[in-house]
Amino acid sequence: YNWVQWDQGVKITDSAETGLSKWVHGYLVRDEPRLNGMLRNVMVTPSQLDEMLIQTLQGKSDAESACSWLKANPAIWASWLPFETQCAEGWGLVDALGG
Repeated sequence: YNWVQWDQGVKITDSAETGLSKWVHGYLVRDEPRLNGMLRNVMVTPSQLDEMLIQTLQGKSDAESACSWLKANPAIWASWLPFETQCAEGWGLVDALGG
């Protein structure tokens, strides 16, 4: 980001900040609250994202880059997973027999 160029209207470099957000379909929120909760917990730093992007520039697919990052960073993504007994409101726990 070159603020002098940006002030002059030359915007060939990236801005100081790029806002990223997560979007999911309403059906996912309704039908898969645990998955939606996990997706809401996903937090990736810019440097972690850069690691994955560099791998794609080196010829790896998006899936390969993401998989490689996940394998190398289980301590980071493990905190995104909901507890096995954590339920969304209205979604109780039952056993295989429904009890």
